[in-house]
Amino acid sequence: MSLKIRKARPEDEAAVLELLRELDLYYNGLRFSGFRVAEDSGRIVGIVQLEPGLDHIFLSSLGISQDRQEQGLASALLNELLPKQDQDIYLYTIIPDFFKKFGFEPVIPQVSLPSKARYDCQDCRPDRCVTMVRRKQ
Repeated sequence: MSLKIRKARPEDEAAVLELLRELDLYYNGLRFSGFRVAEDSGRIVGIVQLEPGLDHIFLSSLGISQDRQEQGLASALLNELLPKQDQDIYLYTIIPDFFKKFGFEPVIPQVSLPSKARYDCQDCRPDRCVTMVRRKQ
């Protein structure tokens, strides 16, 4: 495995969109900006989006190709990218225990965060959806 983590380039858009749809992470209004990709032998096998806000970064669309899940690729993406951020990082998730391993903790949603409706996730699993933050280091 020769995993390379990098910023998505314009020519990656089709592959990123395909992966978003495969993983049911695509939502109306999605913008192809702020994506980072995990590439292995020329194939995009993982994605994550980091969107800058006024005083924070919002992490969304973390996903790994179904045939490459359970191989530590999501952890590799986060371990590479999180230490390089110099602002608080927020996210919405239904798997908070996974993100706790990376220093995220549950918080009350902030007014400045994107609406859950933007991600079509407000009805996903509202009983399990948690807002989390990783404070800048």
